[in-house]
Amino acid sequence: AWKTVWKNKVLWIFGFFASLLASNGSGNGGDGNGVNWRYTPEELPRYFNNFGDGLEQFFSQISEGQWIAFGLGMVVLGMVAFLVTMFFGHLGKGAVIRGAVLANDDEKLKFGQLFSQGLHYFWKLLGLSALVFAAILAAVIAGIIISVVTLGIGALVLVCLLLPIIIGVTLWVIQASIFIVVEDEDIFAAIGHAWNFVFEQHLGNYLLMGLILFVGQIIAGLIIALPALIMGIPTALVLFSGNGIASIGIVMAIIAFFIYLPIYIVAEGLVTSFVWSAWVYFYQDLTDSDAFAEEELEQLALEGGMPGGGEMV
Repeated sequence: AWKTVWKNKVLWIFGFFASLLASNGSGNGGDGNGVNWRYTPEELPRYFNNFGDGLEQFFSQISEGQWIAFGLGMVVLGMVAFLVTMFFGHLGKGAVIRGAVLANDDEKLKFGQLFSQGLHYFWKLLGLSALVFAAILAAVIAGIIISVVTLGIGALVLVCLLLPIIIGVTLWVIQASIFIVVEDEDIFAAIGHAWNFVFEQHLGNYLLMGLILFVGQIIAGLIIALPALIMGIPTALVLFSGNGIASIGIVMAIIAFFIYLPIYIVAEGLVTSFVWSAWVYFYQDLTDSDAFAEEELEQLALEGGMPGGGEMV
């Protein structure tokens, strides 16, 4: 996988596209309260006090019509961002998976070729994501009903089963995506094939591989986030310091964002394309091992015996 993504750096572009699916809708949420106004200004640290006063003054100047226009604009912007994320995310996933297969045949990958391949599998991968979303939504509704009926006892059981379910579904969807792209299977055929291949034939292998790649992604994510954290600390100090220099903090934040954005795109593209390539080659190795084992059994059957002199039954 590493040789593939290093030799074909065009995969990094589609790897970044595919990473959009992982980050879509996963932003950090807050309680929406901002500064805790139950305390008097004298009880607040100076920088929080100045920052809070600035926010209060800013929002007090916005009229009701401007709030409505702002809300509608945010809704439209959110819808556009969602559609763009879904399109490029699934296109990128298909391009990276197919690119790993083509690169394994020593084929030099090109952007237009990968874009075409990703577009070819776009609707199938989107349909798979839609089915997964519908199943999760149905499971959440069923879990709420069970929890209410059992007076909370069912919720405790579901919480205990949550982690194994998440792990299983993740491995299942990964392999179904590979079957859709690598084997060109339909959605439901890929889902059934993935269930059999992962849970009935190679569960231990998939759990181990998933653990390796999951830990690797966590480490890579921390490394990618570290420069942003380092650049964000002085910006935050200036922003919260008050004394009329908050605008300097905003300018610093914008500059830091544009400096780090190319680095982030390259790093995310590299990591995501590597992970998907590793899954593809892992699947191909398991398939080759299964085929080799079947050939050995067929050869033994033709010879009429088992290793060690035992007779075939």
